[in-house]
Amino acid sequence: MRRYERQFLVFWVGQVRGFRLEKHLTQEKLAEALYLTARSYQKLEQGVHLPCATTLALFLGQLSEEVLAFVRTFAQLVETARFQEAPDAHEVTQLPEESRRARAPGGP
Repeated sequence: MRRYERQFLVFWVGQVRGFRLEKHLTQEKLAEALYLTARSYQKLEQGVHLPCATTLALFLGQLSEEVLAFVRTFAQLVETARFQEAPDAHEVTQLPEESRRARAPGGP
């Protein structure tokens, strides 16, 4: 999976199921709103598949005022993951440009 696809899949499963339960919708009703078969929706809710762009857009359309919270929450998860992957600031001694110049033949 690409870098953040697994993280999005976990996020998606929690959000879509939570939304459905909060709105007192059956899987079949939400599947209908997303133009999916009930079985396809079940696979999405179980995390078997990632939603395609169309399904994601239709789901965001169901959210109305919750859309920004949905997007911001995922963006915060990605930012946290990026921060945790970044090397400690004290370990970085050269900027990438300085590093290239130092390795170049005839460099300073």
